[in-house]
Amino acid sequence: MIVNTDVPGGNAHVLQKRLIGEIFEIDFMPSPAGGPAAMWFYFCVDPGCEASVKNVRCLLHLPDILLGGTSSPAGFLPVYKTAQRAWTRVESVALQARPDGRPVWDWMMPGNEGPLEVALCYPYGEAELECLIKDTALPSDVIGITAGNRLLRRLSNAPGAAGSLRPGVYCLARQHAGETPGSWILDGFLREIAAAGECAPLVWTVPLVDVDGVAAGFYGKDRFPWDYNRAWGAKGFPPETQAINGTHPMRYETHCIQKDMFQW
Repeated sequence: MIVNTDVPGGNAHVLQKRLIGEIFEIDFMPSPAGGPAAMWFYFCVDPGCEASVKNVRCLLHLPDILLGGTSSPAGFLPVYKTAQRAWTRVESVALQARPDGRPVWDWMMPGNEGPLEVALCYPYGEAELECLIKDTALPSDVIGITAGNRLLRRLSNAPGAAGSLRPGVYCLARQHAGETPGSWILDGFLREIAAAGECAPLVWTVPLVDVDGVAAGFYGKDRFPWDYNRAWGAKGFPPETQAINGTHPMRYETHCIQKDMFQW
């Protein structure tokens, strides 16, 4: 069986894997991946031709560095997806303790339902965003290019006009790439906005601010060279770096807001 982290949003360091009877066990740790904190994991398990596997067992090492130092698995319920079922929450996570006191969190998932995906919380990336755009027909405009040569996109329900009295809302998600719940909230909000048609306020939104981080499986908090949640426009950069970062892709958006595209 193959454990693959080389997928969009993938993040994990596999310590060991082994087949014990009908159970395939994976010892792993989440990776800081571009930042100081390991706060996200997502990987895939391919059973191949191994028909004897009935369950996959995950053993998460050093969980206290995940989620800012949580020491108990109570309420920690990661998600998984198989070829036969949609994303599902794990029912329970057990706590093991190594002889030296290191905690390990332990949970089981089906291993006989085809390829398996495992994540800290429901993933949301480019594929899910494309589904949203297709379902809502919201216009998508390119407002910048990222350092990783990816498109930074803005969705909207209208272009807006200077001096308009139409109420306006500007929404952002994934300034920290691993905060996928924000994307799901925005997804539902935009579906409602699209359904409301002309009755809705003017809405502009950047659904994936840290596009590179989303693709790379970064969590995004305090990552080098900037944390997008703390680096807006020129004010977010020290003077010595403004020559390099002067074309911050969100600066055009702040310019549009300042030009009264939105009435608050």
